[in-house]
Amino acid sequence: MHAMLPALLAALLALPASSGPLNAGPEFLSVKTPRANVREDPDKKAPVLWSMWRLMPVEVVGYQGQWVKVRDLDGDEGWMAKETLCSVPTVMVAPKKGAQLRKSPGGKAEWILERGYSLRVFAQKDEWLEVSDLSEASGWILKSEVWGAPPPRTP
Repeated sequence: MHAMLPALLAALLALPASSGPLNAGPEFLSVKTPRANVREDPDKKAPVLWSMWRLMPVEVVGYQGQWVKVRDLDGDEGWMAKETLCSVPTVMVAPKKGAQLRKSPGGKAEWILERGYSLRVFAQKDEWLEVSDLSEASGWILKSEVWGAPPPRTP
């Protein structure tokens, strides 16, 4: 019995790590292709419900083969081909009034972004995210004003 105790203890200590993170938040992916269709069912012949564009975040609801059931900012659900999505962290402006994009955390507003505007996330500093649309708009935005992927962890 005493010989089995170390093995049993080791197995019990390893259990939480193998069963997934505790209190894990929702899983998000982002659109990696210029345009991707959201379909009614997990089938390329299924009706298209709406289209999404590069950098748009989606919340993962489930998986079925090469398909991902997703939810958007408004709570609408549909199916997307897994090949059109990636794990690059992106967010979308959530408030109906829009959000201010600033040159630095807490700094002067440079842009007012409309609800639904998608941004790539590069870093986090306290309650601020460093973001860019990979074109013209780059800066810092409050985490509370966006919906989407959690930002990369800062050391």
